[in-house]
Amino acid sequence: MLAFASKRRPGARRPAVVRVLAPALALAFVPLGAAAICRVVEPLSGSAVRFDEETAVLVVEAPEQLVDHTCGDGSVPREEPAPADAPWAGSTWVCADGSSAAPVLGTLVHAVVQPRILGGGGNAGLIMPVPARADVNLAPEGLFGAARDLVVAEVTENLEFVEDASLGFQCSDPHYSAAPPAALAAPLALYGCGDGDGFYRPGLAGFDASVVDYVDGGSVTFEEIALTDAYQVTVLSATDLGALTRWLDDNGFAHDASDDAAFARYVGEDHWFVALNVAPPEDAEPAPLAPLVVSWPAERFVMTHELSFDGAVGGVIETDVLVLAPGRRAPVDGFARTLGAMPFALEEGSPLEPFGLLNGWVTHLHFERRLADATRVDAALVPGPDTLLRPEETRATRVRIARACCAGNAIPGGEGRTFTETRTYLASDPPSDDSLFYQAPPPDPEDCSRAARDEWAAEAGWTTPEGVACSLAGATATWAPVLLALGLGLRRRRRPRRAS
Repeated sequence: MLAFASKRRPGARRPAVVRVLAPALALAFVPLGAAAICRVVEPLSGSAVRFDEETAVLVVEAPEQLVDHTCGDGSVPREEPAPADAPWAGSTWVCADGSSAAPVLGTLVHAVVQPRILGGGGNAGLIMPVPARADVNLAPEGLFGAARDLVVAEVTENLEFVEDASLGFQCSDPHYSAAPPAALAAPLALYGCGDGDGFYRPGLAGFDASVVDYVDGGSVTFEEIALTDAYQVTVLSATDLGALTRWLDDNGFAHDASDDAAFARYVGEDHWFVALNVAPPEDAEPAPLAPLVVSWPAERFVMTHELSFDGAVGGVIETDVLVLAPGRRAPVDGFARTLGAMPFALEEGSPLEPFGLLNGWVTHLHFERRLADATRVDAALVPGPDTLLRPEETRATRVRIARACCAGNAIPGGEGRTFTETRTYLASDPPSDDSLFYQAPPPDPEDCSRAARDEWAAEAGWTTPEGVACSLAGATATWAPVLLALGLGLRRRRRPRRAS
């Protein structure tokens, strides 16, 4: 069996401005893979779920979160529900002497996974080791999109401005007198603060759990968590490998020697597993299942490389991980490429708010793991250098613009010119289209001579008794002579003939 959800390989238009070539070479965000954090076990009978080899994983490390309550008198705090007339107040925790229990703050680690199925029917188990008893919840919609949006690329845009007389002239277009020239976009504000969490039940380690004892002395402690018809979740701890394999057998899932060897590395009374029984409806279409949040108290997240070891299977699994944490993260073993690392601050209403980390760093890591490499050990994600690393994106844009005018707002002769500019901005904060009203410099003197203008105007059919000119209100030259000439011409043609 292979670790699941991996990428596996063998060995608005504006007046007088027309954008005619849109961005090229856009940033391709690599699909996130959840390899090396779960392992698939198939059913003993019936069909297995067909998973896409690519799905999504997100890690959040949120410090200063409520993880438990404590009593000064040594008693175990108990939860008191909110009064019926004030349910909005929430529950409280009290001690045996009636005093309020003190909150205990700590770091919560959240791993968000979203398996993608290739069709309906069947069932399978996804087994994920965790270092403490974990809580499991459905994640809000839009979670992964919001996380990906935090990885903001730096865009380098090459602009080509081409003068086009068919679009008019800048001296008669108010946009060019009001709009500033193309400029760099302002950087994002990347600071904020906040707290609060809704994915972990404080004091979970002390909650009651079910226990099954086996005749050889091994046992499994477990809690079943009901989520949806497609997910049956069990959080369990086995005293030894024999107890774990018996539990797998009792729940109808096959496992071979390779699976047992991988699971053996994570068995013990102080270690836990999250087991997901995935059973999509028969008529389910290929699509990602609802994202799940697995949460537990810990100081850091650990990439469980040893879980995916399989000496009988060749190839490499590639895993992309997005990590939200107070600072930049890097694996302690160094076996990863950092594709992006930057500060973030969540906007109000973001789906990521319930994690309780409203600002920090997002790090995009890419791992590679050879399945047959038995020396690859688990790797904790530890603080890395707070050095900004943005993905880079290149765009090329051609913009047709109105022609510039000569001194005195006279229309120039000759051909339109081309100008090139380069600007850099964040993909999340692109410049306004107003910046595309490029203010071209005055034409060359030879194109502004009376002879050149009249020759050009005659060829274009723009001849007038007073020459060729354009302006805004208040300019030294106006269209008044042209309009007066047109008016006199119409008046002459409309004068009735005298009878002879």
